[in-house]
Amino acid sequence: MRMVRGYKYFEHSHSTLEITFQRLSPFFITTLLSGYLNITGCKGDIVNQIDLGPPWVVYNKSNSPLVDNKINAITIDSEGKVWFATNDGASHIRKQSWGSIKDSLNYFTYDAGGNVYITRTVTSIAQGKDGSLWFGLLGGGVRRFNKFSQTKVWQSYAEPSIASSFVQGVAAERLQVGDVWCVTLAGASRFIPSEFNPDQGVWYTYTTSNTSQLPSNQLRAVAVNPNDNSIWFGTHDGSVVSYDGDIRWGAYHIPPPYDYPISSIAFDITNKIWVGRWEGASSFDPDLGIWTHYTYETTDRIIPHGPVRAVATDFYTTRWFGTNAGLIRLRDTTWTTFNRSNSPLPSDTVSALLYDTKGNLWIGTMNGVAVFNEQGTRF
Repeated sequence: MRMVRGYKYFEHSHSTLEITFQRLSPFFITTLLSGYLNITGCKGDIVNQIDLGPPWVVYNKSNSPLVDNKINAITIDSEGKVWFATNDGASHIRKQSWGSIKDSLNYFTYDAGGNVYITRTVTSIAQGKDGSLWFGLLGGGVRRFNKFSQTKVWQSYAEPSIASSFVQGVAAERLQVGDVWCVTLAGASRFIPSEFNPDQGVWYTYTTSNTSQLPSNQLRAVAVNPNDNSIWFGTHDGSVVSYDGDIRWGAYHIPPPYDYPISSIAFDITNKIWVGRWEGASSFDPDLGIWTHYTYETTDRIIPHGPVRAVATDFYTTRWFGTNAGLIRLRDTTWTTFNRSNSPLPSDTVSALLYDTKGNLWIGTMNGVAVFNEQGTRF
């Protein structure tokens, strides 16, 4: 019998292994996984000028092997590959070397007339503690790719293992047990890997019927907070929900009139939670219980009306917002807008954001990918 964060299940093994997990300090976490946490590194880095490229680089189907121009999410793995979740599979790039996955992400969809289509819409990608990649699919459940496995390189999970096959987002905890989370409009599901067999594990689903602190089953975003390794969810009714992975839940509702559905979550070193909403953005200080809202009216018309599809921080003083009218930066108290009129952005609709370990900001749009680094892009 194995006990993991308040849950227990049985598994067979020829030996007994006991592991004690300890909560790691934020400093250790940020030092250990700077790329995973979207941290740019020390400001005093000395960079070989020969290695610097132009401040902007753009990739799309016309100039690269990117499988589709509609980017839904971006992540980076432990090998330094930047992955793009698209409407037609997934692509990755590392030092100008590309690769793609399409057929292994296929699933069937049906229209109103009963016609069958092969679909591969990837909503999100996360890397697990064991190095496996998890792909959230909009109607195809979750696919796990573990190139290190001897027996199960690909595994598929759908209902009833997870709450719904229409996955809105996935996230992985990579410091302790290695749990993987997927969120849907029918609740959240959590995969706890086996200690003894890396190909196996147990799924648990959390809904309003078994979790009193969950205000809604309609979950649209999930992320791991690097400050304390807690899991955070964004709900359709305008709430953020935290879970420490054991017993402690917290629910924080955005007050009206700002309580729009939450579609993206990010964090900074002060432990503020930054969320993108269907109308504007907000930040939340869980220690003080204070919300701050960024809208067309409160930012002197800088944040446009409409959704903030993506949020990201450099973990320190810079925050980014992906909108339907371009990319917006808040550095300390200074606002800057980037769009097609003043930058090489391939589209003004920004749908995904990610910092890599070299200080590049990867920007997913509805017409390809842009990479931005004021000091010069580094690959």
